[in-house]
Amino acid sequence: MDDVDAIPAFDDEAFRLALDAIRQRRCLTRAEVAQQSGVSPATVTRIGQGKFPDMDSFAALVVWMERDANEFIVRYNTLGDRQQLPLETVLTTLMHDARLSSDDAQLIYSLVSVLITRLRK
Repeated sequence: MDDVDAIPAFDDEAFRLALDAIRQRRCLTRAEVAQQSGVSPATVTRIGQGKFPDMDSFAALVVWMERDANEFIVRYNTLGDRQQLPLETVLTTLMHDARLSSDDAQLIYSLVSVLITRLRK
């Protein structure tokens, strides 16, 4: 199956994990994240509880996190099977590895992201 057949969807878990890892790395509370990103504290709390952000909040938080919004899009084939993207696989694996702190996982993920970006040039 090629990307033309893929159905995109928002990966709320990857977004929540990335947001929380960056918040912890920067030693911030959810209220401070809200203030710095320009979204409401209630929105940041809801995302932490597994709720979806609205599009404006998503965009503001992606900018605040200094990330690419495409990192949080997953693809499904027409049968509904999830198509793992390489970078998404790395993030998911790192965030669920009990041997790594969230800071270590985020650092490794950032390094891999930079390497992939440079290799694509």
